[in-house]
Amino acid sequence: IKSKELHITQLREKIRAIERKLKEKQELMSAIDEEKKSAVRHERELTRCAQREAVIKAEMVEKTKDRIRKSTKLFELNEQLCKEMIAIDFVKLEIMAMRKEEIIYEAELATFHERKKA
Repeated sequence: IKSKELHITQLREKIRAIERKLKEKQELMSAIDEEKKSAVRHERELTRCAQREAVIKAEMVEKTKDRIRKSTKLFELNEQLCKEMIAIDFVKLEIMAMRKEEIIYEAELATFHERKKA
């Protein structure tokens, strides 16, 4: 009887030891599961950040393209403005030449009238 009681006591100790190990393994599994969930959340956040970064980079590319288009248009407008200013300067020169010719003709006409009177 004593040996059977001893054997029962030993079995109960082994069962408690196994239950402790089982509980430790369950706690470890639970901790691993929480860590896994945390890693998944972190990965999702990284993915969202990467997507936002991609959107921002795409917007920057579009803004750069737009800036290049506007700069090109500005260059074309400046070129056209310069051509118009040159054309205006040529017209001014023509006007000055005509006025010079007008003054010369008026002087010749005045000289002609003076000689006629004399």
